[in-house]
Amino acid sequence: DIGAAGVGVVVRDHQGHAVAALTKRFHLPSTPTMTEALAARTAVHLALELKLDRVSFEGDSETILKALRCSEANFTPYGHIIKETQDKSKSFQSCYFQHTRRSANTVAYVLAQKSFSFDSHFLWLSNMPHDVLSIFQSDLVHQ
Repeated sequence: DIGAAGVGVVVRDHQGHAVAALTKRFHLPSTPTMTEALAARTAVHLALELKLDRVSFEGDSETILKALRCSEANFTPYGHIIKETQDKSKSFQSCYFQHTRRSANTVAYVLAQKSFSFDSHFLWLSNMPHDVLSIFQSDLVHQ
């Protein structure tokens, strides 16, 4: 779909097991960095919906992760998304944003591609697709 981008989010428990996955499509994000900011916001919203209180978010966009960890105002085109994500993340008892290598984050890209198979989003709380689970397990090895 031209003019759209997909994002993928996986939620792991403290032992590293996948407990939820989400795929979501956004219309007309202006840049890849904007898409990464939307992915971070989506992850925070999902964690809030799942009523998690101690969270660690991983992503492979150093630009977005640095922005999320920075307390100064962000005047970029995606600054309002960063601000909203930071504000929402204050609801958690503890919250960390950390960088991971792209090779350890393949499952997010597979889920992003799956977003084009659904109307706008899809959430798995159990019984994730076998291809997604297989790639998730591979990502754990590459961390």
